[in-house]
Amino acid sequence: MILMKKRPYTDFYKENGVIIADAVETLESIMATPELKREMFIESDMPIFYRARITYDNNSKPIEYSKNYYKANGYKYVVHLHRKMQLYQK
Repeated sequence: MILMKKRPYTDFYKENGVIIADAVETLESIMATPELKREMFIESDMPIFYRARITYDNNSKPIEYSKNYYKANGYKYVVHLHRKMQLYQK
């Protein structure tokens, strides 16, 4: 049996010459379906977070599609926005 060591997917991309250039991520509140309630061990009707992301390489080719579901009562979403000032200085 061959065991594979877990490592960040970015290492895989880097080792294979893939340049991550852009991503679009969506986060929305939805009602859990009966199937999701069962899989997430949710007993009552409650909203959950649905997150989807498409990541693109430097040729605008999609290289990753990710969708995840989170219980809304145990999830915190933080976004850090940063501007590189040298691009905007005159």
